[in-house]
Amino acid sequence: MRTSFSILALSVLWFLPATHFANGADREQPRLTWKEHRRQAEKSVETGKLLEAAFHFEAAWKQKRTQKELVYQAGMLYAQVRDYAKAVQLLAYVKDDVKAFPSARYKYALSLKQSGQYDDASRELVIAINTYMGKDRNEVVEKLQNELSGCSLGIQMEAAATALATNENAGRPKVKLEHLNENINSIGSDFAPVLFGNDILYFTSDRKGSLGIHRSQQMVGEWRASDMPKFPLDHNLPFGNGCFAPDASRFYYSQQETDKKGNKFSAIYVIKRAGLSWAQPMRLRNYINADGATTTHPFVVHQDGVETLYFSSNRRNGQGGMDLWSATREISSPDIDFTVPRNLGKTVNSSADEVTPFYDLETEMLYFASNGKQSIGGLDIFKTKNVGGKNWNVPENVGLPYNSAADDYYFIQNRAKTGGFFTSNRRFAGEKVTTVDDDIFGFSIESSQPLQVKGTITTKSIGKQVNTSFNIALYEKRGKDDLRLLTAETFGNGVYQLLIMPNKTYRMEVEQENYKVATYDFSTQDTSKMVVKNFVLEPIGELASKSGEKTEKPMGPAGDSALEPTENEGNIVKKGVLYRVQLATTKNLDASYRRRLERVESYGRFDIEWAANEEKKLMIGEFESLAKANQACKVIQTKSFKTAFVVKYENGKRVGK
Repeated sequence: MRTSFSILALSVLWFLPATHFANGADREQPRLTWKEHRRQAEKSVETGKLLEAAFHFEAAWKQKRTQKELVYQAGMLYAQVRDYAKAVQLLAYVKDDVKAFPSARYKYALSLKQSGQYDDASRELVIAINTYMGKDRNEVVEKLQNELSGCSLGIQMEAAATALATNENAGRPKVKLEHLNENINSIGSDFAPVLFGNDILYFTSDRKGSLGIHRSQQMVGEWRASDMPKFPLDHNLPFGNGCFAPDASRFYYSQQETDKKGNKFSAIYVIKRAGLSWAQPMRLRNYINADGATTTHPFVVHQDGVETLYFSSNRRNGQGGMDLWSATREISSPDIDFTVPRNLGKTVNSSADEVTPFYDLETEMLYFASNGKQSIGGLDIFKTKNVGGKNWNVPENVGLPYNSAADDYYFIQNRAKTGGFFTSNRRFAGEKVTTVDDDIFGFSIESSQPLQVKGTITTKSIGKQVNTSFNIALYEKRGKDDLRLLTAETFGNGVYQLLIMPNKTYRMEVEQENYKVATYDFSTQDTSKMVVKNFVLEPIGELASKSGEKTEKPMGPAGDSALEPTENEGNIVKKGVLYRVQLATTKNLDASYRRRLERVESYGRFDIEWAANEEKKLMIGEFESLAKANQACKVIQTKSFKTAFVVKYENGKRVGK
């Protein structure tokens, strides 16, 4: 059973070939006999179309229910492609036939566990422990007991998460998960995230029909449409995963290969930066890419002139399954000669699979995924601290929400350790409804410790700090056009300082009379200390003319803006009592008002009411209650018209000032 599971892990989890998920159930099928369905299922297994094979075995069994072998094959294949719900449904018909199908209850119990049904899974695991009598009983029972322990851990973690969610004073940082948008996650499988800088994400996807490397950039909090970077890779071979060296001088990656006997495996390659481009790929030496073994998941760190390569492999002399290994080389060496790989040992590795290493040099913490330790699902993310160079602490399950009842792996962090990414096949809040494919998730750690944004204000006309007061409005950006005002403050002497929070996106607006409003959009996702932003205000109107700046065209009588107020005599049509907000009084309605009006346009139409001495009263909105008018006025005061006030009207006539 151990051997078959390792083969499954290599063929499904590490490369996820596109043919693996070719879903015959989604196509119109002609009416076939049960024997024809069975033959088609067997052909699909041979070509690697396992989900299609499961569909045909299931269809054959529905026509010939006396053939339990058919439903067993269907259930086992659904478990293999990680359709846990279908596996549970079909294996329930054969799980009690221990003699004919000794592995059925085992797979049934694991499918329950990976569906998050820990209580039912625990019951079935206990039965499996007591009834399994295969020749490999000792090995299987040890595996089942570990899975049973994982169910107990899952129940404990869920209870702890519920208690934490209801205790606002728990004091722990909150972790927010995000299922990345459709520019990252496609209808197929998307996995192996690699963060370059703070806003470029490389990842593996089968969206083009075969596994390839893709790249997307985050701009103003949104991931843009991905493209395929122009790396000199062999695009005829399925791309696995990769990583950049810390100095971006090299890119290590794995790709799938096939030997002369038709066996598939993976090997690690490297491409070196050559000026502004990349040199041709070089395959790492055979003592890294061992013959007959899969070598994958490279991750590189630099320290004290030495480059350390971590990777996973099922090569000989390991602990079993996929193990984590390391090798080193001198950074100054232009060659690719590494030391002979060293197994990370029994503390880290198990008889099952340890994969996707990520090493944080600052904390000396190694993150990896394993299904051989106490897991609440299949693959869980673990962490262990390096002690004494070659030794490691006992790995710790990182828990919820990073781990789930499904498979979770490919964990990485950003440089500021305020967030990162991982891969999972979990269902997620209606955005991901199947467990068959992998998607990339982002996480951010909402620390309770505030940060600072600070800087200076100078003017373009005189090139020195502003001596008079100016206003700053700080907004939280929740979406492209969704701004929530957090604070509006007045500062003097050309210096400002505001408190902000990590893992947020903000907009600042700086305003001073006779100067254009200055804006600044920024994110604190990758900031651990403070944000520094200095503003230079540009003059407008007469001040701009005096300073030699080009002035804006003033708004004409009809206006060239949708925000142009209309003139009236102070009367409004609506009868009864209502309220309006007076924004300002001015003789010259010039371009200096344009931006200020744009920021309050959502509160209704604009009008001009004439006053004495040819002054114009700028009015906005029509509110049926004083409370609503006061609420609007309060926000308007923070946006751009700090002297705005509410005016009452009775039957269309202004009451009071």
